[in-house]
Amino acid sequence: MAIQKRRKALEDSDLSNEKAKWKGRLVSEFRALTMKIRNNSPENDPNLDISLFFVLVGVPGVTVYTLFRAYILVEDIIAFRALPADAYSTVDWWAFAPHIG
Repeated sequence: MAIQKRRKALEDSDLSNEKAKWKGRLVSEFRALTMKIRNNSPENDPNLDISLFFVLVGVPGVTVYTLFRAYILVEDIIAFRALPADAYSTVDWWAFAPHIG
């Protein structure tokens, strides 16, 4: 019975060591990836680091905002086609100010 307990404890410690190695490798790869994203200068100059929040939230946010603004601009230009012909006629402004003439 005692041998079985020791064998089980040894197997559990081997599994926990393997999980710890895997977790440590995963964490180190994640850190390397974030550092690569934050600083892509050729010499990895630490003065050129960018905030990870800006990289993960700011850049996609600005990109989406720009795309939406471009979409609205294109839709506004396309909407000119649907205007009636009267929209392009010249306005007689003197008709709106009869007291001046």
